Amino acid sequence: MTVNLSFMTVLFQATSVSAEDCVLAHPIVPVEECKPGFFLLPGTHSCYQLVTEKLSWEASRTRCASLTSTSHLAEIDNAEEDTAVAGYLNSLDFINTDANNCLSVLKSMFFIAGQRIDPTVCASTTDFVWKPRDGETKEMTYINWRTGEPNCGGTGGEHCLVYYTRDYTTLPHLWNDISCTIAYCSLCEDSSFIDPYRWP
Repeated sequence: MTVNLSFMTVLFQATSVSAEDCVLAHPIVPVEECKPGFFLLPGTHSCYQLVTEKLSWEASRTRCASLTSTSHLAEIDNAEEDTAVAGYLNSLDFINTDANNCLSVLKSMFFIAGQRIDPTVCASTTDFVWKPRDGETKEMTYINWRTGEPNCGGTGGEHCLVYYTRDYTTLPHLWNDISCTIAYCSLCEDSSFIDPYRWP
């Protein structure tokens, strides 16, 4: 059989696409890794940073917002994210039971962005929303409260949300309402992380 090489060459030249042409036609979003101090948790699409300075809820929100232009007090949007974050918190190297230590066993609470719609009134156990940044409010479509919570049981009201466990070695981190003025650690989130394989 005789093969017409000149025809094949023309056909190849007409149908071949260079890597540059492919990139121009379908640009891939550049890789954006977590910003310094933040880390990506498996199963999530955000970067996180634990602030170990004990602050009130409002001060924690301000602190998170100061870390990067896109960071905020963490909000938990689904069970996968909740499992990943709780697993991370349970993996921390807690130090004995010193009540003054932010990462001690008996004080293993971490503020996240949940707060009552009206942070001065405990009128309902279902009126929590996400308030990740000042002036921003989002509906909660996922919840994982500890049994009996939220109960607004503290003196002066419990209007803010923490991850809570009394014994991190045997119990999971669940949600609890707490006074906004008590100082705890906080979990910050930066959602600007981009999947390097995502098409625009």
